[in-house]
Amino acid sequence: MWPGPVDKTLYFAVDKKLSPSFAIAKYGDGFALVYIPTNYIVYFHKNVSYIDDLEYLWKEYDDCLQELTNPMNVVNDIVPMMLREKEIQSECAPVFFAIIAGFTKYIKDQKEKAGMGFSMSKVNRRGDTPVHVAAQYGSAGLVQLLWDECFDPLVRNNDGHTILQAARSRPDIVKYINSHVKSEVCDQMILLAQNQPKPDEPTYPKSFETILEYTIKNNLPHCLFTPADILNKAQFSFRDLETVLRILYVQDSKFLGRLHNSKNVFHSFDTFPVQHQKLLLSYATEEMINTRDSEGQSPMHYIAKKGNLASFILLWSHGADVNIQDKKTLYPMDYALQRDDVDIVKAFLAFDGKANELVLNSVMKSRKKSAETLQKHFKALEEGKGQSLKHDNKNPTHRRCQKFPDLSKNDGIVLSIDGGGMKGILALQLLKEIEKVVGNKFLGWFNHIGGTSTGSMITLGLVKYGNIDHVIRQYFRMKDDIFIGSRPYSGEGLENALLNEFGRDTLKQLGEKKNIRISIPVARVDISPPQLYMFRSYDVNDTTFDQSSLKPAWGAAKVVRASSAAPSFFPPVDGKFMDGGLIANNPAVDILTDCQRLEFERNERNSTKIIVSIGTGAMEKKIENIDLMKPTTMGGIVNTFNQIMHLKDVFIEQLTAADGVTVERARWMAEAMGMAFFRFTPSLELPVAIDEKDDCALLDAMLAVKYESMTMRNDMLMLASILK
Repeated sequence: MWPGPVDKTLYFAVDKKLSPSFAIAKYGDGFALVYIPTNYIVYFHKNVSYIDDLEYLWKEYDDCLQELTNPMNVVNDIVPMMLREKEIQSECAPVFFAIIAGFTKYIKDQKEKAGMGFSMSKVNRRGDTPVHVAAQYGSAGLVQLLWDECFDPLVRNNDGHTILQAARSRPDIVKYINSHVKSEVCDQMILLAQNQPKPDEPTYPKSFETILEYTIKNNLPHCLFTPADILNKAQFSFRDLETVLRILYVQDSKFLGRLHNSKNVFHSFDTFPVQHQKLLLSYATEEMINTRDSEGQSPMHYIAKKGNLASFILLWSHGADVNIQDKKTLYPMDYALQRDDVDIVKAFLAFDGKANELVLNSVMKSRKKSAETLQKHFKALEEGKGQSLKHDNKNPTHRRCQKFPDLSKNDGIVLSIDGGGMKGILALQLLKEIEKVVGNKFLGWFNHIGGTSTGSMITLGLVKYGNIDHVIRQYFRMKDDIFIGSRPYSGEGLENALLNEFGRDTLKQLGEKKNIRISIPVARVDISPPQLYMFRSYDVNDTTFDQSSLKPAWGAAKVVRASSAAPSFFPPVDGKFMDGGLIANNPAVDILTDCQRLEFERNERNSTKIIVSIGTGAMEKKIENIDLMKPTTMGGIVNTFNQIMHLKDVFIEQLTAADGVTVERARWMAEAMGMAFFRFTPSLELPVAIDEKDDCALLDAMLAVKYESMTMRNDMLMLASILK
């Protein structure tokens, strides 16, 4: 009789309210635990005392459930587990169920209350630590959160399993563990796993019976080749897919690469629901995503032939190659052109997709909608071709570059990146266009990179991966996980995404690995006036902020989370650290200040030679007359209110200004230091929101930047002329 909505044919009356969300109700001939907001029966029993077995729901998790979009999905997952633990008289701590449910805030609170050693302080009846449970059921972010300095990765549960064995069906967690333990410890964990007996036969979900029968009957390599209509008919849910993937992955980690009629499961990628697609990709490799069938066609060819933009972006963001030719010498873009799918054609153009000349010429001469898009594209790119370098002696950098000295390996070359939320994609697009002019070794020149807010995320991505395309893909991958629901966002999505990407490393560790200095500004707002704190991978004498005073040392992911905590979008970190853009949305001057400090401390002179400052775009705004005289009429009151609101916007614009006088200060400061200063930023015809998630809007903006970059080509050529 549970779970489910209230059956109105039965007697129903609330007997006792347990919390804002839960109540006990007399229901038919027994009692029900009811989730009040939706009148949902969580559990029913004739004996009311049995309902107490679920007390964690209202005593521990009430607030957590209120924050979820679909709380009953989580409740339905953890209630059977709670009842099972009670049946065997197991005193399982609430934190274990919270890990399975993904209640990050609750886990954080419990960890702060318990202090250091929380990772080893509790075990369940199987001897699992919280990290064991997170490795098996949680996210990489939860593993990172629970894994404190006291945790021993070699600790085993009652079955003799380490966390590596607990995570054996989770490729993302296995990857995380391997990257965060020393190689000799990892070897010991693998050895322990090899010496353990094989686990019991796994239990498949009930919906899998029909699918398995079809798979065997049709001699399919695995169940996911089953047609979508049969999967839907079997009510094969997201949870069922998750269970099956874990089981199959343990049996064969490369099972998704198996072929049927020369195709793997990604050739029919667009037939799966979006959430299923994301889950499949978490078990995939780039080799699987780019596998060719007997006709030489990759999954991207199939998306171009009959897919949609969302599937295209998802597949591309996980490493799909847009420039694979099939046996007919056709690229994926050729099929999108033939289908006249303008949105996907724009995506190919934004990601530098190629097309067959014959197909391209045919479409451009046609009356297809794609023809106009192509004509605009190639006309804009043609304007930048054949341009020669010109110097303007009124510009200090132009004058300096005419006799620029040869660079040595000890010379400082700085990259500074502005804040701006999802406009960070535009900064990355600009960097991509500069790289095309300067050459593939462009990023390798920089030995000091800094950024604010979204610029801090780009900074870490460039330092860690050294590849602009990888970071662009990362942005498209992360956006739907970061901006969940509506403003203000909880921040958990952002935290988990950052932890998954950058792990436990500190700025110092990342910087030392790549031999690059890193600078990230953060605003401390619990003091007056707010103070700029510059987080660094290097040591410098800064009287305003002693980074070593933060105990424990912040991981790089936490620094970026703080620098990205834009007011009204994300809550502050530790209640006092917010978006660095409140004080230094364009961090160029602050990074130059650090360069000066370093030169002074080392008794050097003009050792930093070049700074490249990248903006995220700005729109020209109409400035209205602001007259705040005392109103005398109703119309005057309305007018004064509008002027006050406009004045507020003026203050915010000035507070977060990244262009104009801010750039001029940086330019002349660089000149005084004997440096060449380059500023690249797009002008936005259409606004791009900080939390923009619409793929079409982002692709249009990327293409606009690609075209506008042609007007910046002279400075790009000048930069190329001195980077040699």
